Amino acid sequence: MSEAAQSPREDYLGFLAEGRHFSGRPDHETVERLRTIAAGWRAASQHFYAGYVLFRAIHFAWGDAQAANACIIAALQDLQTAVAHADDTDLERIASLQMWTTLIGQNYQGVDPSTVRGSIRALNEELAQRLQRLADQTNDREARAGFLVQGSRLETDFAGDWKPEFPGSEVRDGGMALGPGSLVLNVPSAFRLFVRGSDYFAADAVAQACPEGFTSHGLLGWKAAVAGFLNPDQAVERFSEAALEFAQDTYDEEVMKRADGWDSRNVDLWAKYFRARAAVAEIVRAPARAPELLSRASVALTGTESGWVNPQVTCFRALITALEQVFSGDSATAAADAKEMLLERARFSGLDENDQLAITFLDTAKEAFAEFQQAPARAIASGRLADALKILRRIPLIGDEVTAAIGPAIADAEAFGQQRSWMQQTIGSIRDERLLQRLLLRLM
Repeated sequence: MSEAAQSPREDYLGFLAEGRHFSGRPDHETVERLRTIAAGWRAASQHFYAGYVLFRAIHFAWGDAQAANACIIAALQDLQTAVAHADDTDLERIASLQMWTTLIGQNYQGVDPSTVRGSIRALNEELAQRLQRLADQTNDREARAGFLVQGSRLETDFAGDWKPEFPGSEVRDGGMALGPGSLVLNVPSAFRLFVRGSDYFAADAVAQACPEGFTSHGLLGWKAAVAGFLNPDQAVERFSEAALEFAQDTYDEEVMKRADGWDSRNVDLWAKYFRARAAVAEIVRAPARAPELLSRASVALTGTESGWVNPQVTCFRALITALEQVFSGDSATAAADAKEMLLERARFSGLDENDQLAITFLDTAKEAFAEFQQAPARAIASGRLADALKILRRIPLIGDEVTAAIGPAIADAEAFGQQRSWMQQTIGSIRDERLLQRLLLRLM
């Protein structure tokens, strides 16, 4: 059989057998070869394979912006078509959504990171819904636990056949393995995707529906964390439980083999984060200990600024850093430093609603703190600090109850902290009791 008469699958398997690698310069011959294979699969309405091959072609086009961009655009179009044409519960649709997310996440075109972040969130929401439907349609307990909680592996032979695999333990999502004649994609579970999108009600519903799927320290940690997010009265205990589970996710060779690897993310990032969240949640129970608990949270977050980083953790650390510095007497630069920290990471991860609210809070707080330093009397009446606290209430990472508990202490720190002697002298000089009453009412 001549090469011209070969199927796209045979052409691609032949290409794989050659073992070609990127030479460091654009390989236009290989790019055109892969584009031709993609065109063949596209003509056969096998759009996932066309998009995947073009994804591989980007690697060989690197260094030629025009060629790489053409491959990116075509790959995105094919993957979108694959998602649109596949049935709701078709495994090819699941694979296409996962591949589409992977391609967008690479951000080869230099799109605004905030836009990328929003697009990935939307794709993850759709993928989670599809996985739930697959779980509802199966009577296989392992498959149900895989789709809902543990994750799965999708294997294809490039001939239109898809086979799901459920190892019975948590699957490291985002991985991709290419064999001599097959491709395996690691697909996250619905629970993981709901957590990633901060849809804790949906995540909790999954946890209630499939408790048997929670078999790893990481999954048990997130199950406890979700319970803490949804039950503020239990937040201290549930976040502490989550931190303990994540801290126990240490290297284990047997677990590593089943899960295709191990990393220290749970130990170095999430255990620290939820230790800090537990400390902040405790402020509601002990407002007088706010400075101490904020300091404890700040210490717990040490190390989360590098290595394993996460936008949610970065935003929380920025807010805690600013609030902790207010109580330590360094409010002059607290808000500005925290905003700089947040924007520095946003260059890579983009901004979401939480981040935007945090920036607005920090800007308003900066103005309020500056006003207290320059004109304390005017600052008391202006209400800028109260406006900042209203914004802080709307940020889920801090929330209404913590803000309500911490707000009076922040006001006291600003009004009586660096300007204590001025305040004492001014109040002591008031001889008219009616003026003193008006001042006290205004402060309260």
